[in-house]
Amino acid sequence: MMGLIAQPECVYQEVEGQFVGALPRVAARPDFRQELASNLALVAQHKSSGMVVSQPHPYVPGVLVGVAAGALATSAAIVVLVLRSRIERRVSV
Repeated sequence: MMGLIAQPECVYQEVEGQFVGALPRVAARPDFRQELASNLALVAQHKSSGMVVSQPHPYVPGVLVGVAAGALATSAAIVVLVLRSRIERRVSV
């Protein structure tokens, strides 16, 4: 059912018949099916053993690089401030 008003079943059957004739049948390659089956079996085995299989978040490396860059910039600023204060003390003495 699309929208607020229900459409009669015959409308959907007409559209379905047009798509069946217009779209070619798709079948997965046998090696894809074998890989999928082995991956699903592995995940089921890990899940039943209590292991959690999850994808790492894609933004974690970016966060780590950002934190490292921030720490490097802070360290460089501290070194510059310390060296400037030492130079200013030498000049004023």
